[in-house]
Amino acid sequence: MRKRAKYSVQELQAAALPLPNDFYSWLGKEVFKSRHFMFYTKIGRGKYNGYCYCGATEVPLTKIRSGQLVRCPVCGNTVRLRSDRYDRRLTQTDYVAFVQRTQWGYLSRIMYADMVSTFKDEQVTEKYYLHEKQWDVLDWENEERQYHFACGSNSCVEHLIRGAAPKAYGFYNVVSLEERTIKTYPNNLRNIFADNEQYKYSQIEIAARYYWLNPIEYLLAYREKPQLEMLIKMGLYRLSQEFYLAVRGWTMYEDKIKKNAKNLFELTGLKSKKDIDYCVNHDYNIAEIGAYLKLKGENAKITPPLVQFAVAAENVRSRHGFANNVLPLQTLYGYYLTQKENYSEVSDFLGDYGDYLRWCVDLQRNLHDTKFNKPKDFKYAHDITMNEHAEWEQNCKKEAAMRAEQKRIKVISELAPHYKALLEYKAKGLCVVVPMSPNEIIAEGKAQGHCVGSYVNRVAEGNSVIVFLRDAAEPDKPYYTVELNPLDNFKLVQCRGKSNCGYGAEISAFLNLWKKVYLTRLAKFDAEFKTAV
Repeated sequence: MRKRAKYSVQELQAAALPLPNDFYSWLGKEVFKSRHFMFYTKIGRGKYNGYCYCGATEVPLTKIRSGQLVRCPVCGNTVRLRSDRYDRRLTQTDYVAFVQRTQWGYLSRIMYADMVSTFKDEQVTEKYYLHEKQWDVLDWENEERQYHFACGSNSCVEHLIRGAAPKAYGFYNVVSLEERTIKTYPNNLRNIFADNEQYKYSQIEIAARYYWLNPIEYLLAYREKPQLEMLIKMGLYRLSQEFYLAVRGWTMYEDKIKKNAKNLFELTGLKSKKDIDYCVNHDYNIAEIGAYLKLKGENAKITPPLVQFAVAAENVRSRHGFANNVLPLQTLYGYYLTQKENYSEVSDFLGDYGDYLRWCVDLQRNLHDTKFNKPKDFKYAHDITMNEHAEWEQNCKKEAAMRAEQKRIKVISELAPHYKALLEYKAKGLCVVVPMSPNEIIAEGKAQGHCVGSYVNRVAEGNSVIVFLRDAAEPDKPYYTVELNPLDNFKLVQCRGKSNCGYGAEISAFLNLWKKVYLTRLAKFDAEFKTAV
């Protein structure tokens, strides 16, 4: 039975503390640090003056475009350029959290933060706006409660309501707040957890500085898996983030992270302290550690760029099926460096190389020959091989179609004598003719202007029987086409004339008479078959 809350919503709201004095400066320096702007105005042909958020004015600019990243010579920060002709007011948004201690437990206030950049009178101003979205409470009994702000039905005044906030239906994201990674204000975290025996070693104040997290979700993960402390103290911050997300049920990490590992060797698969020191020095995540282990298995001379190349190769393999079983990763990386001028991204090269290897296998090329596994001009070899493979595929399709046609001819030719003995019939000036080949069925469809020609595969598979109903005086002239179902006692499926027209009473009477005849024959054939068996 759920414990009754020891506080009311009104008491919780009254306990909320004012935000620290440095909170807004923290927003600018940490949350939006890579999303500041420099606006520019045109002063001449190819010449512009830039105006940075830091206050710098008339910064000379040449050969620029809107959206380009440049470094401000005054503040030294990387800023994004925006033309004053189109964008004079820009808004950047993100979720942030502020944690405080109350008499009932820890309160995490999740807020929607807006940074509005405005260019006016040759000055750039930035203003920050906060909108409370959800409050999470982790009380002293380790019970989690959630509250969200919502408008009342008859007013625009927002009220704090028990329960998690609804999902954010944006054009780019549809997730709930507890599933989000949130930038948490870190400066007060050490003090508020200092005297709590359960959480004072959680290292949340360090984690919040290095990566985005939901504070209450992080504490719940730490309570379940205290190994988080070890990862952060060792400096494996990115791995600790993935571990925390895996513990909280993020599917993209659950299969990659060994949540029940008892030590770092078991968690990462690393074999020696030297390996651990190397990975700690570079703050490797689980994908990079996997790449490091693979390179160790190939006795490669490991460097950070080679590890990143191995990660990219694994990503391309998982997405596009790229499998490099020809060259060791170190050799492939060296080859990539010789072809780098033709590729802006490593993944583009790896994707092309994977396709190239697949084509070479289909074309029966000797991939142990450097002429094929490391062509001098890879881009040229890739394009030539692509064209050759496309021609090979077309030939394969033609051969497959030819084999299928030969199979259809053989099957229908073998079935035709049996259907002929069962179904051919002549009475009342009409006769039933059984086609002996697929070409006869196709010709019937063309002559009658209907789609029976497309039924050839169904006939060859034994799912349909096609016969021709003709005038006995002109047995070679198309009249009506009949389909029977051999899987349902040769039940009449349809009878169509020219251009799919229906049939009259005369044809209906003939079909009923013919049906009685072939069903009698069918019963006789079945009896003879059972006697023979």
